[in-house]
Amino acid sequence: MAVQIEKGEVLQKVSKIAITSALAVILGAIISGLLLLMIFKQMKQKERMLRQSNVQLTELKEAAETASRATSELLANTSHEIRTPLNAIVGLSFLMSQRAEQDPWNQEKLALIKDASTHLLSIINNILDIARIQSGKFQIEEVNFLLEDVLSKNVFNLVSGEAKRKGLEIISDIDASLISPLLGDPLRLAQVILNYLGNAIKFTEHGHITVRARPVEDGPSGLLIRFEVADTGIGLTQEQAQRIFEPFEQADGSTTRKHGGTGLGLAINRNIAKLMGGEVGVESIHGLGSSFWITLRVHRSAHGSGQYSGKFRLAHRRGRLRGGSPGTH
Repeated sequence: MAVQIEKGEVLQKVSKIAITSALAVILGAIISGLLLLMIFKQMKQKERMLRQSNVQLTELKEAAETASRATSELLANTSHEIRTPLNAIVGLSFLMSQRAEQDPWNQEKLALIKDASTHLLSIINNILDIARIQSGKFQIEEVNFLLEDVLSKNVFNLVSGEAKRKGLEIISDIDASLISPLLGDPLRLAQVILNYLGNAIKFTEHGHITVRARPVEDGPSGLLIRFEVADTGIGLTQEQAQRIFEPFEQADGSTTRKHGGTGLGLAINRNIAKLMGGEVGVESIHGLGSSFWITLRVHRSAHGSGQYSGKFRLAHRRGRLRGGSPGTH
């Protein structure tokens, strides 16, 4: 009888323990479920907040892009109004300087007006080009042209005076296979070469500058030409070379103060290269000189044939032109 009572007590204790354990498990499950539900609700709330933030960021980005486009379009659309008076100042000051009765004092002041106006016009042109690029209004044309004419009339003639003043020699080394008529945008081609050549003259105190042009590929997709402007100037460090094609970048502050400029010319070159299926780059040794290059895609023209005039291999030094053959310096 006593054994049966003990067994009953044991069974009751076991049952109580089992029930307690079961209740603990159930309670734990309920608590875990409640915690998971709270975490889920928090995650949902954070997800909604994140979606709202993304929507706000998207709206802010679109607003910023719209404002940027509006600013760029405003600059691009007002280019004529900005340039016209400056062109008048440049032209009239030049005409007045040609008058024989002008005394030296007036001649000097007119020359200063012309130089300042030309410099300001160049800066405005660069700013407006960047604005047109950003607003999508920068157009690439396709017309027939001769590379020799573009280089001799639209490039070398414009920089010969400054090269003469500094005593620099400019050598043109153009591959003879590029004498035939081409189809492309000669204005933009001249612009990128002038940007490179202007910088080369600006940052070179002595020595020479070489302008090269070589075909890279010639096929159904067009003629890819590599242009290169190599100088014996101050050169660039590796860090400077990596960021030099960014808008408003200069080698350093002291260079900017000494030589001037906005740092837009090379950025414009990079954008023109993209629009004409090419690339830009620079190879430089600090203190020894730089070689800036650009590839541009044009086409062989079906109209006419070119003849080598003997002017491709020329040098301008101290105001003198000298001829040569395509294969020799």
